[in-house]
Amino acid sequence: MNVHIHLQIFILLTVGSILPIGSSLATELPINSNITSSNWERHPHIVEIRNIYNEIQSKLEKKQLKYQKKDYTVLPESCRGTYPLEYLSLATDSKEHVRVYIMAQRISHGDLMTTQSYYDSEGRLRFVYMTNESPGMATIENRVYINVSGKVFWDVTTEAKKITFGEVTQDPWMIRETNNHEILDFFNSSVVKCKK
Repeated sequence: MNVHIHLQIFILLTVGSILPIGSSLATELPINSNITSSNWERHPHIVEIRNIYNEIQSKLEKKQLKYQKKDYTVLPESCRGTYPLEYLSLATDSKEHVRVYIMAQRISHGDLMTTQSYYDSEGRLRFVYMTNESPGMATIENRVYINVSGKVFWDVTTEAKKITFGEVTQDPWMIRETNNHEILDFFNSSVVKCKK
């Protein structure tokens, strides 16, 4: 194998599949440079969050996180309310810090909205990946990047082949900053029961 192929394999393993193989990482960006639609995939702030995501995925694969899931699809949809929960899942580390929290819920027209929230090792929300799956329509994906202060600093929306930037950053209403205790309390107290 030549050096170029080794480099491509290294890039795929370290920064994930979001980054196209053809993208150039040779140009190192200063950490204080502005994030743009042309440099966002390799910007240091985005790469930092991608590394957090990859670390969490690796720990899940190796079963190094405590994973729990509440699946409500076993209950009839009619007893789960107007916007029924499909499932909740949670992964925590040995310090009881939430590292990933996932909520899947039916919304209007039966669309499935899945929100995956990823937290750093200090328990701070750093990345949110949302999908809206609608029967017969293209899935809408939102990737939202959050700094250590809890502020949304970049987002990417993909629908079919159209990519847009900055919609969530300008109006981050869908990102609810919650701490570990609130998430754990919500997960532990969340119960869906059919009334007889």
